[in-house]
Amino acid sequence: MTLNLSPLPVGIYYLTIKSTETTTRHKIIKVTK
Repeated sequence: MTLNLSPLPVGIYYLTIKSTETTTRHKIIKVTK
């Protein structure tokens, strides 16, 4: 059970990091411009 449930939160966590990364980049670009 633990092994089966493990990949899902990891994927969500990864997606959250990815979206935050993109938002941060957009903010940095706006600040630079």
